[in-house]
Amino acid sequence: MATAADVKVEYKTLVKESGLRMLESGLTVATWGNVSYCDRETGLVYITPSGMDYTTITEDDICVYDLDGNHIEGDRRPSIELHLHIGMFNARPEACACIHTHPIFSTVFSSSSQKASMAPVPLPTGTSAVYWAMPIIWAIQCVAASTSCRALRLWPMRP
Repeated sequence: MATAADVKVEYKTLVKESGLRMLESGLTVATWGNVSYCDRETGLVYITPSGMDYTTITEDDICVYDLDGNHIEGDRRPSIELHLHIGMFNARPEACACIHTHPIFSTVFSSSSQKASMAPVPLPTGTSAVYWAMPIIWAIQCVAASTSCRALRLWPMRP
């Protein structure tokens, strides 16, 4: 069983910087969305805190839990979707990151009740993707060229 001694600052930094990059890239606004990383070696999940501005989050604000949902470290309240992230990591052992975005235009579009097309979503250079549609969400499974870790980016869509 993992303990606070197993917590790695570099993964807290990764989650913090990913949240900031998500905000600066226009993939979310304000405090929306969340980012998590699962250290498969220790079974620890690092996740952004709930309701905090990404520009003010520090490593000390990142919440750490194990894959059973037990609190390991951090004084902040975790994202309300902590259990969704943990469930995804338990169901998908090849995944080690989840980035839940709320881009303003797709959020507005998803609220408009219009039909969504399967147009490709631009991804960073060196990234491959597999697309599939589901009634409630669209998911993009991204595999970074530099790692075997898979990151899932999810956002809500109306059916």
